[in-house]
Amino acid sequence: MSKRPPGRAMAAAQGANALSSRTTDIVRRVMDDDQPPRRSEDPDQNPSGADQGWVAIGYLITGIVVWGGIGWLVDAWLDLGGIAIGIGSVIGVACGVYLIARRLGA
Repeated sequence: MSKRPPGRAMAAAQGANALSSRTTDIVRRVMDDDQPPRRSEDPDQNPSGADQGWVAIGYLITGIVVWGGIGWLVDAWLDLGGIAIGIGSVIGVACGVYLIARRLGA
């Protein structure tokens, strides 16, 4: 097993610190130019592009899950054989479409 002299280990550590310092300086210079994202002055501004699609999908899925879950609870409580889950899911889709039309004006 070879042993490094203490001077070489110290030089390697200083080289690593110098590299880290240079990297930190480079990153700091790049990040100084970064600005926080600008927020719209109008909080009710409609999303644009793909954001509208994701909002629509989110409303539909949330409506189905929430109202289908309520239907599942009612079905388990009244033992209706799955009818309440279907009714709840249809109500969820209807509520999702209503929210999409109201929010996005589609």
